[in-house]
Amino acid sequence: MRLASKFKLAAFDKIESDDKIDAVFEEKSEEAEEDMEESDENALFPDDRRPIVIVDASDHSGRHVSMLAAELLTQHKGVFAEVPAHVTRKPDEGESKSDNHFIEAQAFNMMRDGDQFLAFTEGDSNWGISRRSLETISDSGKIPVAVMDRDALQQVKDLEFTTRCIFVRPPADLDAHLRESGLGEDKIQEALKTASELSEHSATEGFYDSVVDHNLKALESAIFGPVLNGVTAAEGDITMEDAEPKAT
Repeated sequence: MRLASKFKLAAFDKIESDDKIDAVFEEKSEEAEEDMEESDENALFPDDRRPIVIVDASDHSGRHVSMLAAELLTQHKGVFAEVPAHVTRKPDEGESKSDNHFIEAQAFNMMRDGDQFLAFTEGDSNWGISRRSLETISDSGKIPVAVMDRDALQQVKDLEFTTRCIFVRPPADLDAHLRESGLGEDKIQEALKTASELSEHSATEGFYDSVVDHNLKALESAIFGPVLNGVTAAEGDITMEDAEPKAT
């Protein structure tokens, strides 16, 4: 179960000053600790338990999503947990309110001003990943997985927060996939251009710990090691930028 998504506006009454906003999220954090499922002790864990950040070049939604990351979470439920984002938009049709923290702009701005976000974007709909959400997952024994774009990852790096950074190359059939999704031609070309630019940037030395092809075995190999599922770096599915864990 993800962190509780209901935001208590009454908590605003506890605020004494703009730089003391912990009271707003105090009750929410306590609920999160009670609701977070513990890790499966019998599950296979990677030796490196740092939080994982995934940048997926195929994501054209602007919502920081990755089908490949979703597959990873499904296959290893007792090991990983997705870090829910704080967003100021309404849930999409068919979207569960537990998928993200749907909050008011005022609450988002307070978290931003209180330096509670590791990364955030602002626009028609604000998006942010909070340090507390990530640490709650770590405290449960699971490995946090956050999906974000390259600019958001740069924010995490600028804070010198330790993570494993993985880039997922776009699939070979991205063009066909985009057309099947019903996007207009302008949006398709924009998405293809962005995916190409991200792929080129992924060669930047030291920015990512691993660069993988768009398949689950390659992603698992990057996280667990090349022995898992018989996938090896020599097969071309994965590029290990650095064999030793490193802070980013």
